[in-house]
Amino acid sequence: MVSRMKPWSGISKCKPCIIFRSDDIDGMILGRLSDKEKRRQEIIFELLQTERDYVRDLDIIIELFLNGLRDSKILSAKDITTMFSNIESLLPINQVRLV
Repeated sequence: MVSRMKPWSGISKCKPCIIFRSDDIDGMILGRLSDKEKRRQEIIFELLQTERDYVRDLDIIIELFLNGLRDSKILSAKDITTMFSNIESLLPINQVRLV
């Protein structure tokens, strides 16, 4: 099965704009692509998957750790800021890439 995703700006000019893992795609379509294009598509898929994982991990860190520490008042606001810095601003920036 081919996963047709809306490309984000970094891959908006891909030709064709199909993102897949070679084990998920129909053999007929796969046979039409050059080895170079197959590899390219696999790399694009891996980049998108890594970005999804990163966004999920940021969300977990914010929801469980950052908010948990804020709610528990175990650490001062200064210590929490030192530990987590700008992590809350990273999440929406990286979520936009996946739209």
